[in-house]
Amino acid sequence: MFRAVRLIGLLAFAIPGAAQLTTDQRIADFRNLADLVARKYAPLEWKRDTLKFDALNIAPWLDRIRRAKDDLDLYEISVEYIAALDDAHSGYYLPTTFVASLGFTVDIYEGKVLIDSINRDRLPAEQYPFEVGDELVSVDGKTSQELIAAFKKYTMSGNSRTTERVAASLIVSRWQEVMPRAQEIGDEAKIVVRRQDGSQQDYTIAWRKTGTPVTSLGPGPGPRTATIRAPFEDAPDYLDPLRRLEDFLLPRRRLVLGFGARSPIFAMPEGFVQRQGAGRLDFYFSGTYEAEGLRIGFIRIPSFEYQPVAAFETEIKFFQENTDGLVVDIMRNPGGSACTVERLLAYLMPDPFQGSSQEIVVTWWDVLGVITSLEAARARDPQVQATIERLEALADAYQSTYFQGLGRTKPVPICAAGLERQPAKDKDGNLLAYTKPILVLVDDMTASAGDLFAALIQDHSRGPLAGMRTVGAGGSPEGFDSGVYSEGAADLTMTLVVRKQPVKTPEFPATPYLENVGVRPDIVLDYMTKDNLMNKGKSFVEAFTKAMVEHIRAKAP
Repeated sequence: MFRAVRLIGLLAFAIPGAAQLTTDQRIADFRNLADLVARKYAPLEWKRDTLKFDALNIAPWLDRIRRAKDDLDLYEISVEYIAALDDAHSGYYLPTTFVASLGFTVDIYEGKVLIDSINRDRLPAEQYPFEVGDELVSVDGKTSQELIAAFKKYTMSGNSRTTERVAASLIVSRWQEVMPRAQEIGDEAKIVVRRQDGSQQDYTIAWRKTGTPVTSLGPGPGPRTATIRAPFEDAPDYLDPLRRLEDFLLPRRRLVLGFGARSPIFAMPEGFVQRQGAGRLDFYFSGTYEAEGLRIGFIRIPSFEYQPVAAFETEIKFFQENTDGLVVDIMRNPGGSACTVERLLAYLMPDPFQGSSQEIVVTWWDVLGVITSLEAARARDPQVQATIERLEALADAYQSTYFQGLGRTKPVPICAAGLERQPAKDKDGNLLAYTKPILVLVDDMTASAGDLFAALIQDHSRGPLAGMRTVGAGGSPEGFDSGVYSEGAADLTMTLVVRKQPVKTPEFPATPYLENVGVRPDIVLDYMTKDNLMNKGKSFVEAFTKAMVEHIRAKAP
């Protein structure tokens, strides 16, 4: 909910051709970045042991820095270093607003890069007659697969399928924030499109370029950046240590259709009666439809930021009284607040459940900060005992970890002093939680707090997950300034979420961590097929509806 916001001032950019940073300055800045990883990055040992990447061995990286030809090489090496962590929450970002786009989007459907939206204001059909569903074969002589392979280092997401899909999006939309040499493209792109009748057609499309690129920095200060946290509305300062640990939101852009959107990526079935989602201020998309004599509820949670819990309660009350089962859609959900996840789950869990916990990297400043916050809370707000208890538990965990030299805490509850959570009830103690069968839709763009939501549903056997393996963004990120001279920024995962029970998968050893592992669906359903693209997800909707019907009947007394 309270995610880090990076503000970039563009008042001091060096002009192209200005002097470059010295080698010593580049080395100093890279060492600063590596030091941030060493001190603040929670999955350091996890990446070393499972991915075989030792981020503390920086000698090869420094050799590359010494051979760097210009400042953009420094940025390129810094991006690649953080990308080697293969972490959806972590990234290195350049101080620039430069973007170039071609006016259409692509994604990977059944192994092919297909066009899935076209801006017809920019690309009128008379001049560019290609259509949604056509395949993008190449750009400027390089095949789409070659470009994906080249761009994956800019989109490492912890899940190889997610990484490749986001890399595909960069073929037609270049962001210098993550691609240091994005501004070096020409004015036009020559593309080859394979139409659905099998014919190939060539087109020349102008890149639309916006923003200010960074090209060189000079030996003095470069462009100004500042990584700050968004202000907490009406929130006392002493809550800051708690809010930081609740933040589970992907920091990067994901140029994927429907990512974080209110409406589902698919069209609802015939006869669907919509409740929420049509109004300008509606946050959720919800409604009901009939299937095989059963009435099925549907609600989409587009993200876990700024959730109106009261509106969710209203929908759950209606569904409890008027449906036989409920589909909860968290596909393409970028995350948000871990505590929002728990508040919403209280309306889906009719029995007590275990809340979320995480291991936290602790520095002296963390110890000092939480003690200061605890003292302020006791002095200024003694009535809020729950907050004081959370800060006390955090202070104890931080101090014991730091003074014993452990690096990371033992699992610490995220949203309360303890782990037990109760289902939602009204003021008279009456149950408000949904008691009937549920099914949750997930995919490889369900991330961060979305990973957490799916894990808690699965860990408590509340209902099947249908879709694809989630991203595996299993921690809380924080933004940092990186480099005195280059003035870039880095997001790093400072915690590791711990599941209720260890999970063993083909790719990873048994582990309680969400990081990289993600959450595996109980029912595998892949939306990313050409049939679903062309038919607005008709086959996908039929498949999850069938699964929902079977689940309802299996649960019937």
